[in-house]
Amino acid sequence: MCGIVGSWFFESQRFAQTARDIEPALDALAHRGPDDRGVWHSRDRRVVLGHRRLSILDLSPAGRQPMPLTGADDELVVVFNGEIYNYRELKTDLASHGRRFRSRSDTEVLITAYDHWGLDFLDRLRGMFALAIWDARQNRLLLARDRAGKKPLYYTVNRDGLFFSSELGALRALTPSAKRALDRDALDAYLALGCIPGERTIFQGVSELPAGTAAVCDSPGDMTRERYWHVDWSHSEDVTLGEAVEETDRRLREAVKLRMRSDVPVGSFLSGGIDSGLITAMAAELTDQPLTTLCIGSEETELDERPLARLVAERYGTRHHEIVVRPDVRQLLPEIARRYGEPFADASAVPSYLVSQAAAEHCTVVLNGDGGDELFCGYRRHVAAQFLQRIGRWTGGSMGAAAGRALLKALPRPQGHRTRYALGHRFLRCLAAQGAERTLVLSSDGFNQGERQSLYADGYEAKSIRAILATAFERLEGLDSLTTMLAFDFESSLPDALLVKMDIASMAHSIEARSPLLDQEVIEWAFSLPGRVKLPGRETKPVLRRLAERYLPSEIIHAPKRGFEIPVRRWLEEDLRELRDDLLLSRSGLVTDLFDRAALEGLLSSSGQRSMSSSRWGQLVWSLLMLALWDQECWSQPQQSGPALRSA
Repeated sequence: MCGIVGSWFFESQRFAQTARDIEPALDALAHRGPDDRGVWHSRDRRVVLGHRRLSILDLSPAGRQPMPLTGADDELVVVFNGEIYNYRELKTDLASHGRRFRSRSDTEVLITAYDHWGLDFLDRLRGMFALAIWDARQNRLLLARDRAGKKPLYYTVNRDGLFFSSELGALRALTPSAKRALDRDALDAYLALGCIPGERTIFQGVSELPAGTAAVCDSPGDMTRERYWHVDWSHSEDVTLGEAVEETDRRLREAVKLRMRSDVPVGSFLSGGIDSGLITAMAAELTDQPLTTLCIGSEETELDERPLARLVAERYGTRHHEIVVRPDVRQLLPEIARRYGEPFADASAVPSYLVSQAAAEHCTVVLNGDGGDELFCGYRRHVAAQFLQRIGRWTGGSMGAAAGRALLKALPRPQGHRTRYALGHRFLRCLAAQGAERTLVLSSDGFNQGERQSLYADGYEAKSIRAILATAFERLEGLDSLTTMLAFDFESSLPDALLVKMDIASMAHSIEARSPLLDQEVIEWAFSLPGRVKLPGRETKPVLRRLAERYLPSEIIHAPKRGFEIPVRRWLEEDLRELRDDLLLSRSGLVTDLFDRAALEGLLSSSGQRSMSSSRWGQLVWSLLMLALWDQECWSQPQQSGPALRSA
């Protein structure tokens, strides 16, 4: 795992300045690669590549980057962030064609695979990656990301050339004289969703390369993008539940085995749930030494999963570490806001950050259960989507929507978050919505269009959810309700939120997080299962639950879905109250510039709290607080040279 930066200039005269700028950019990525740093430039001084290394495979200098292809005389050079898990198999294949290697690193296999197979080499990779390859023979730069979007890659094109980086902060350092403006549509999307979706970023003119995409650049201003992989949502296997469990077991064990390859210690996050429990159990069976496991808990919550995690640790004899969270959130939140580089409102970023911090004391590589819920129908919204699909068949869409709207008018708002009444109320809201927008009702509870419009003080027109997610919704047309929900989770929620959170949290503490459930062989299999197998009734994750019977104690298999409960409302009303009011009701700053003060005061007032459920109030205020902290830590901070970042 590493951090990468790079530039391709229109003219070589810019080289001297960027040769200086790349050093602070690499400094900004030091946490992603504390073990080494390297810089390479082309002979004509128009291309510059930089790399920060976290040594995982082949710890010797032979694994350094930027890495030229052996014998190619600097005509092929790669910088790469991530891991290629099947590098040994690829190396054997390439060696059978006469290719020779000087290192044991996956990076050398990667650049050799490109040289041997061309752009088709991406189809052969099993791993997580963001990469850049300079091909002087074709005067071409290739940028690419892994299938699920685990590793980030941001880029921008300006009058000087093309610039890219693993993080927005490093990209800013690489282009200090560039004038930046706030992307208001991205901010509008953030308030609706709690994150910035798709390829947008908070900055105008700065984009994130989409997951599963390769970008071929024939000049700094000529980029052709192509999806080299996508899920076939129409494909369905004719299998029984028993057959599905058997094949899932085989594929997941193989994925775990591949991710145990490392020259540094490997551990596992163990939450007490089915997903992380399965990964931990398989990993423990595949290693000769006791596996290191880590679990986070809190004395403040009734939903502490440490007792369940302990059952798995005891069964498999792991070296188990429990981290009890007593965070000083007032001190911690500014640091988290700075790490993300753009607004991010998922409060679970706090425990993710803390457990990664603790893990760094014990291991450099850590396995996790990310993706299990998204692939195998693990959320209550998947059950709701399946039920909605059946109602549509029974009553017709318009009749169901009318009934939903009528019931919503008659029923009070829920005050709880995980109660059955709250789920039923959300289902009625979903029933009353139209088309793919129902997906958002089930998966998001941010500011709605009317609430956002009331916030804006400068005349900006709030967008509908359909407009915000137009590209995503286009891909969902024609799918049934459950498949639509799964597709949205995998193609939007996962890469835009969950994977961002894990990448930032782990890399902030120089550890590599690996997700066996997001191996493409597991992904393609999970999404090919027929509805009668993947979700036949009200029980979530039936395939993984049956598989867990082979590996985990029954207490875990039958426990209700929990997740680490974060006391957001208590924090906002107690620990963070002074900070909250100082930032949101300040006389200066981004929040003051853009939002109506009366609307902010109304939301923070007692009547504002009573007007909605406590969980939703906490979510809305939290999203505003994280926006204000991002403003304080990133947006309002002056650049090292050039003008400060301010909205155009």
